Amino acid sequence: MEHKTLTFDWNCVIAVENNEPSAKAIRKLIGLHRENAIEVALLATSASENLSKMAGFPATYSKFSARIDEIGWADLPVLLTPGVIGLTFIGRCFIVDSNRYNKLSNDLWETIFQNFPRNPKDYSEDSSERDQRRWRNAWCDVHSLYTHVHFKRDCFVTLNTNDFQNKEGHLKELGSGEILTPIKACEWVLG
Repeated sequence: MEHKTLTFDWNCVIAVENNEPSAKAIRKLIGLHRENAIEVALLATSASENLSKMAGFPATYSKFSARIDEIGWADLPVLLTPGVIGLTFIGRCFIVDSNRYNKLSNDLWETIFQNFPRNPKDYSEDSSERDQRRWRNAWCDVHSLYTHVHFKRDCFVTLNTNDFQNKEGHLKELGSGEILTPIKACEWVLG
């Protein structure tokens, strides 16, 4: 089996926490990682995701780490994310080349969220918390994939078929590699 690198988005964590149907495939991939057959990594960008419908925005990176620890994944590598003031955690991000960052993040945003404002200032100050949540989740999706592309990984594993897999052709042109659900990623790895 060729050593492949996989990147799990935050939905993979949620699927395991909720014991969703894809959790079995996700656990299989984690097992293959622990056997050194593949490498699975998480994303520091996920620490900036909305933690739940009621919890609001994360205040500390330790809340993210605690959730990872709870499902037994403390041994997985976590890929640093591009540093953005107010959205990422110090020590859990990297400084970007601004030209490359601006080009790739704009291309990713335009591909994934064509009709969604890229700049949070496009919302009025009285925009709803729901709008703010949607914007933050969109930002996290773009930066998760940016990180995956930046580190030249082979397969982005997500349950978000609408935003990622339905746009896979253009995202591959931007360097995404494979974009697969956990079940399809298992088949791809074992294939």
